[in-house]
Amino acid sequence: MHPYTRTILGMALLALLMIPFAHALTGLYSQTMTWNILANRSHSITYGGSCSETSFYFNEIDANYDPDNDGNAARIAPSSIARTLGTTTAQRDYNFVGVTAPSSTNIGYLGEVGVSPPTTIVPVSTEFTDDEYTNAIAADSAGVQTISTGGQYPSFKITYKSVVLPEKTTALSFHFVGVNIHNAICDVEPTAPESEGIEGDINFFLWNFQESEYERIGRHTGTGVEGTYPVENVDQTYFVDFNLTRFIHATDRNITLLIQGSSDASVFSCLYGDIIEMYQQYYYDNNVFCQSATIAPFTIYNNGNTDINVDGNFSSAFSGNDTNLVLKVWQGTGSGCGTAGMGGWEKDCSVTNPQTDLGTSTCRQYNQSNATTAGRLVSNLGTGDSNQLCMSGDINTYVAGGTHAKEFVTNDRNAT
Repeated sequence: MHPYTRTILGMALLALLMIPFAHALTGLYSQTMTWNILANRSHSITYGGSCSETSFYFNEIDANYDPDNDGNAARIAPSSIARTLGTTTAQRDYNFVGVTAPSSTNIGYLGEVGVSPPTTIVPVSTEFTDDEYTNAIAADSAGVQTISTGGQYPSFKITYKSVVLPEKTTALSFHFVGVNIHNAICDVEPTAPESEGIEGDINFFLWNFQESEYERIGRHTGTGVEGTYPVENVDQTYFVDFNLTRFIHATDRNITLLIQGSSDASVFSCLYGDIIEMYQQYYYDNNVFCQSATIAPFTIYNNGNTDINVDGNFSSAFSGNDTNLVLKVWQGTGSGCGTAGMGGWEKDCSVTNPQTDLGTSTCRQYNQSNATTAGRLVSNLGTGDSNQLCMSGDINTYVAGGTHAKEFVTNDRNAT
């Protein structure tokens, strides 16, 4: 092996900051990374975003995303700032303000359906008119109306276009103001402030994209009493905060709410909606990350006159609480870290052969089992060439508070 000199090139400190929500912990978990380069190898490193050799940390992106089955519910990427506070939540409102037909955002449909709930997502397909969108945004006695006959169920189907990643959503709440009335002749004017008849039940469903079925999230039981009822008679809010990704389409992020009045075989059943809206609570990133699909955290340049390899390992095996810490590395695309699962976000990395270098969608995982075994990161980095490396962290299980430092050693050997 050629002699080498140890120089701190990249990261003097990688602080792996984790505040897992599942365990409500605080603490700084750090890994000191040292690069070892042969004395006769000329190179340079540049950093992505606002990261630098003295400001390079791993911060939790969100605590609601868990790509594996270890239960830690965390995803971590490099940042220039060590976050000392946990990821906080924000809220978005979804309603029909400013929506006109045909809508390209939140969409409302109305009609009657023969079953409750229907077995497919599509039966209610007549879109709201411009006036109906306007009537569904304020508590002003001006509502949307749909009528059913012959034992059918009057129905509203609402498709909300979420702008938040499904895995970052922590809660959904649905607010409905309206009423369901059974009457021989329902009011035909949706702006009518009140209607005479028997108040019926209203059921609320969400479409489960994983099981391809509607699941009931709430029910308003009508009085069943003859009387005069204002359009805004029923005011209900239903809150959902468990396994939410099943209600959010993975690709287009649609959330489909179905509201159905009860049926009556002998008279009309009229469903009025005065307000129909959704609130989405979600985690947001309260930090600036220097790694993304279009940003690589750092790039190694070969400024010398011979090809180089870059290998990596830890100076000593993980022990104690450190056995739960994982560092994953993969190669950037040349213009960032790519979109193929971000490489190291998966739990198990496919590159395990010590002589196999990394790809843009394959990663090498350093953990307690292989911490001291050198593994190839880059092969044959040519003269004048460069290579991006991307990194992510993971905590495979419970980790107690405190600082856990390990030295990460990269040995650069002649490739020819």
